[in-house]
Amino acid sequence: MTNRDRDVAALLEEIVPPTTTTAARSDSWDAIVREAGAPRRRFLLRGVPASVVALAACLLIVLAWPFGGSGRSGVLDRALAALGHGPVLHVVREGGWGGTLVDLGSGARTEYPGIDEDWYDAGRNLQRHVSRLGGVVQDDASFHPSRAPADIVGLAKRYRESLQNGSAVVASEGDVDGTSVDWIKVLSELLPDVADGKLHEWAQEIAVSRDTFEPVATRDLRDGVDSGDSLQRIRKLEYVSEDAAGFRNPDEPRVLGPFAFSAGFDDELSIAQARAVLPDFVWPGDEVAGLPFARAAKLEYKSGYDRARGTWANVMTGVALAYGRLADPRARRFDGGSVVVRETPRRPIAGASVAFTPPPGKAYVSHGSAVLESHGVFVQVQAPDDATALAAARAVSAGSAARR
Repeated sequence: MTNRDRDVAALLEEIVPPTTTTAARSDSWDAIVREAGAPRRRFLLRGVPASVVALAACLLIVLAWPFGGSGRSGVLDRALAALGHGPVLHVVREGGWGGTLVDLGSGARTEYPGIDEDWYDAGRNLQRHVSRLGGVVQDDASFHPSRAPADIVGLAKRYRESLQNGSAVVASEGDVDGTSVDWIKVLSELLPDVADGKLHEWAQEIAVSRDTFEPVATRDLRDGVDSGDSLQRIRKLEYVSEDAAGFRNPDEPRVLGPFAFSAGFDDELSIAQARAVLPDFVWPGDEVAGLPFARAAKLEYKSGYDRARGTWANVMTGVALAYGRLADPRARRFDGGSVVVRETPRRPIAGASVAFTPPPGKAYVSHGSAVLESHGVFVQVQAPDDATALAAARAVSAGSAARR
């Protein structure tokens, strides 16, 4: 008998008096259950009123319906099957980081979400993490984490276990980016809110495609309400083989990433000196985003450190331009907001900035920073917010290498 069959038998026992003989009752219920599950067949319970039979049939339908009853059939069973059975957890998530590609001429915007792909082998405590932005790999590393990645393992383990033990519930239907989904509640607990001193229900739900039954998104609810900013898209959530993970040797020494050094703006450079460092540097103007030019300094990116020789294999120089009102020139403190424009002959090695270069005429804007290529130089902008960073990027794009 299946779990659903046992549920049907238990309900029938509640509404129909049992027989006097245990063995006969067991055989009878098995037969009833078999008949109830058989297609295109009728059965008759002798001595049982027709109304009771009808009620039992309704209960059977309720149990078979994926939005109620035990929840062990339909959507939940197929969602569990879609996870696979390998020893390695594989998760691909979209969102949480990333930015916007902005056309500096038209202002058109295209969202560029960051993509995080992780494989985790709990048996060996081995993790591989790959991050991508705009289709370009930002990082790819295999390592032994100091502790299991709670955000990844917690989500996936909780999801699989809730499907296995029957605690998962199909909560509602919905739509995610045009995909029809069922929202499965995998966790619900009461947590206190320090703001009002009351307990509130916090729930975590996972959306599965109604076509493939694979997870497509996760969200958090407070008292049944989605805050609107907790949605994280899941491109893949499955369990795979070790070979499919493509783990690298975690003990291989990684090449030291680049280190950015500047003069800290303490040793001021004139524009002529700045041009000597970077002949093609772009002059954004005497004012950027409403902030006056403050000073220039030499910028260096160094990578490939040789510990034995104490030297750097690669050194790239550039120019850093600071805009703002200096409150204390010696300490490089600004009175109010400030903008720093860093220019180099090419994009620094991955790790010093995002590992891709936007097309000409466009800037990648994220969390108060902007990246663009203008007049043949690679430019990074650091600002208090996205709007200021974008204004600075436009100033650089409209600037030129003309002498000041």
